[in-house]
Amino acid sequence: MATSKKIKGNFNLTIGIIDDRDDQRETLKTNLELSIPKNWEVIDTQPLQSVRDYPCWITENDVALILLDERLNEQGRKGRYASYKGHELVDFIRKSFPTFPIFVITAYPKDPDLIERFKDVEEIIDRTEFYKKKDGYVPRFLRAAQKFVEAHHAELEKLSELAEKIAKGNASKNELSDMKAIQGKFGLIFVPEIVEERESWISKFNEKISGLEKLETEIEKYLKTKKSK
Repeated sequence: MATSKKIKGNFNLTIGIIDDRDDQRETLKTNLELSIPKNWEVIDTQPLQSVRDYPCWITENDVALILLDERLNEQGRKGRYASYKGHELVDFIRKSFPTFPIFVITAYPKDPDLIERFKDVEEIIDRTEFYKKKDGYVPRFLRAAQKFVEAHHAELEKLSELAEKIAKGNASKNELSDMKAIQGKFGLIFVPEIVEERESWISKFNEKISGLEKLETEIEKYLKTKKSK
């Protein structure tokens, strides 16, 4: 889990930056770190391999707000480029986190595909304008994130605990039921995938164990037969 400062219990205040360009991402992160309170943390990442990886990334890092670039497929580490753009990630995140705060900071604020998602984000911000008006934008980011966290703090805190238990294989049936209840409230779609992957792994593991036990029994029978001769 993330290790930033806490608010009201155990939930972190973290801003996540997603941008394929290292220079842009690092500049934005540095500017934010100089402007936010000490009880906030900023983390950044290049685009993940798939849009389906983001719900877990958000939950595991206690991200309370995302600052997203539109052109995520222009530059990648070691020649690896994202197969999706920012507006496509917005579509996916909205299915998982309907009320999660998303701001788009881009050099292409008039991109037609992005404009179509205007209703699905808090704001589309021209990158140049952001740096000109940073002192006005940053408080808005903080208010949006804190409002989200305070409104859903208990559920988010419980979600983090349950996700960790599920990942470790320690969740009880009641806890899995609690997870489904929180999932329904937030519209989350990633939890079943985690459970299915884990159950699939356990099933394969058990098959291998059964095979080894069968082999062990056969070896014991063989050794007993040899001794009796």
